[in-house]
Formats: sequence, C-alpha cells, structure tokens
Amino acid sequence: QMADQLAEAQQHYEEAVSMYSRLLEEDPGMPDEWKLLDTYQSLADVCRYQSLFDKAEQYAELAITTSREFYTAEKYPRGHEEILDSMSALATVYGSQDRFVEARKLQEEMLAACKQLFPLDEYPDGHRRIARTLASLGSVCRNQEEFPAAKEYGEGAVAMFRSLLPQPDADVDDIALAEAIQRLGETNLAMEQFDECETLFRESLSLFQ
Repeated sequence: QMADQLAEAQQHYEEAVSMYSRLLEEDPGMPDEWKLLDTYQSLADVCRYQSLFDKAEQYAELAITTSREFYTAEKYPRGHEEILDSMSALATVYGSQDRFVEARKLQEEMLAACKQLFPLDEYPDGHRRIARTLASLGSVCRNQEEFPAAKEYGEGAVAMFRSLLPQPDADVDDIALAEAIQRLGETNLAMEQFDECETLFRESLSLFQ
C-alpha cells in the first residue's frame, strides 16, 4: 500500500511540475517560482523513498539548476536559501546510496554557501543553516570513518545550536539541539569514547522528553 501511495504521489508531483513550468513560460515574473523548486525537491524525496535513485538525482539536480536560474548571483550576490535547500536534497540522495565522497563534497560547498549567506559580522552566534550543515557533515565524515573530522564538525554544530537556542528569532528549538547532540554521541560511540557518548545520549534524551 505504501508503494502505491508513493507512486501516486510521484505522479501528482510530476503533474504539478508540468503545470508550474507552463505557468512560468506564460509569466516568467511569476512570484511563486519557489513552488516549482519545492516540487522538484519533493519529487527527489519521493523517488528516493522508492529507491529510484537515478530519478531522485535527476530531480534534485533540476532543483539546483532551476534555483540558480531564479536566484542569480547578480540579484542575490550572497546566495539564497532555496539554493541551499536544493543542494541539501541532492546530498540526501547521495547519502542514501552511501556515496559519501560526493555527499561530503556537496555538504562542504553548502557550508561555504551558508557562511556567505549568513556572515559572521551579521550573525556572530552563527545561524541554524550553518549549524545543520555542520551536523550533516559530521554524520557524513562518521560514515567515512574519518572520526576526528566528524567530531570537530559535530562539536561545532552542538556549540552553535547551544548559542542560538536562547534567541527567540533564531528559529532553533530543543529538538534541533537534541538531534545534533545525538549525532555527536554516535560519533563518540564509533570512536569508543563511551563516557562522552553516554553523557551526550543522556542529554539528548532529556531534551527529547
């Protein structure tokens, strides 16, 4: 039943792509261009859930290409979050196939893009997008068994989430911090650093509750 529902969802999303593409051809200035990008990203997810990785990769790459056409460097010299979302979709497709070298390369590009979009002089405590990307990089490096790098990225993510959590406009909650702490705990577990691992897992659990 789930397989049928996913196939049906894919069909609906593909119909939506055709509709949004037609509307954009008729009115290139359509203000809802982000809906096409979101649909590409959703298609990448739905295809990934069905293990249709070639199609998932195709749609994620379309999302990246289209987002860069919509949010050009001329108009948005620091970048745009829709581009980051599209890159994240492709990185997830790579990770689902254990293509960790490609996933890491893309995540590193995302980290640089995040830092350009949310520079330190304007965001002295960082930004949730930077923290999320650090956490993702930590997980990718752990999967590559590059544990020192995984731990460094993971600790950076946790520290940034801790700094952002008390700030009401940072859009960070306990769950985001708990997930980052859990990922760092998993890295410590892989490194057989059991005392640190237990401390992190206990803190993560308390935040989830």
